[in-house]
Amino acid sequence: MTPEQRRERALKAINSRWARPTARDEQSEAAARALRRRFEIQVDPDGQLPADRRQQLAEYALKAHMAEMRLARARRRGDPA
Repeated sequence: MTPEQRRERALKAINSRWARPTARDEQSEAAARALRRRFEIQVDPDGQLPADRRQQLAEYALKAHMAEMRLARARRRGDPA
């Protein structure tokens, strides 16, 4: 398959997927679940904490991550920190 054929196949797949009315919602929900799970594993890699405590710590880790992303974006733009 040529690079152009691969590109066309990929474009068809992307556009077909996003043509579904609920595709964006499904993707957002899946991404949010994966991100929450990532931080749950980060704060409790051995799964020893009670679920409510693990979720609370994961929420704090997510907030810290998002703050770091905002700071990085500001640095790239040259905003004073």
